[in-house]
Amino acid sequence: MSMRLWQQSALAAAVVATGLMAGLFFAFTTAVMPALRRSDDRTFTEAMTKINVDIVNGWFLLCFLGALGLSVLAALLHLTPGGRAALPWIIAGAVLYLAVIVITGTINVPLNDELAKTAHAAGLTELATARHHFEDRWIAWNTARTVLNVASFACLVVALTLPARLVVTPAADLKTAGVASVGPHAPGSATDWSRH
Repeated sequence: MSMRLWQQSALAAAVVATGLMAGLFFAFTTAVMPALRRSDDRTFTEAMTKINVDIVNGWFLLCFLGALGLSVLAALLHLTPGGRAALPWIIAGAVLYLAVIVITGTINVPLNDELAKTAHAAGLTELATARHHFEDRWIAWNTARTVLNVASFACLVVALTLPARLVVTPAADLKTAGVASVGPHAPGSATDWSRH
């Protein structure tokens, strides 16, 4: 397996994992949370608690943590001279996704844990208070990590397509400059002297 193939494989895998996570957060932003907002306090609290328990599964963790791991791997593989054109985009994508992980771990998850404490035994007043402290802040930070995740995905997509552009561009530049027209009968060619 060539280095080029390793580079593209790692980067493509990072794009897929990052895209899946961006889609998940986008779905919460545009569908899940707007739907739950119209529910009563107990339904809201129980639904969010169940979602937050069930989402911690192998597939989620594989994408959630794998997106960063694959981005870092792709960056390391692109440290070679032939891969450095894409490296800034990969690093930007990895840093943006790292921000997603930090927001999730320091804000969204602690909010989930606090809400879970009141999900089952609390009365209506406690549920309303817990929801008040949870909902708007969770939604705001989920929107923030969605934007960051989409930006990370976009950076990695640019990095993935960049090498193909670099391969095509020199040939196009040579043709534009007239170099491609040099042949056995072109002016200035090795056989052009026979015409004079």
